[in-house]
Amino acid sequence: MNGISFESYLELVQSLLHHVIEDHYGEEFALVPLSRIRRAEVYGNGDITEPGNVIVGIKGTPIDTDDHRVDVSGFASTNIQYHSPITKGLEASYHHKPTNSNLDLRAVNTPQ
Repeated sequence: MNGISFESYLELVQSLLHHVIEDHYGEEFALVPLSRIRRAEVYGNGDITEPGNVIVGIKGTPIDTDDHRVDVSGFASTNIQYHSPITKGLEASYHHKPTNSNLDLRAVNTPQ
């Protein structure tokens, strides 16, 4: 190889691998993901139009194939300034792509 030593090349390759394990014979094996799982997105904010409002939540797409898509989300909100009860909510949306059909489920709860 021109311009890079073999040792430097090995260090570069090892840094790109996710995990390296060693068996009881001393042989090293690289573990790399076979597929990538969609990660959920976590969000949170404070509402400046009404001081004290706080919202935290998570949303993601666990299934997205050629025919089906499922989106899910959950949240919790409250107003910490007025010590209001915590409102909790969940939502799931299903989309059947070939027929363009949708199914949405939502649930929100605020204790009294």
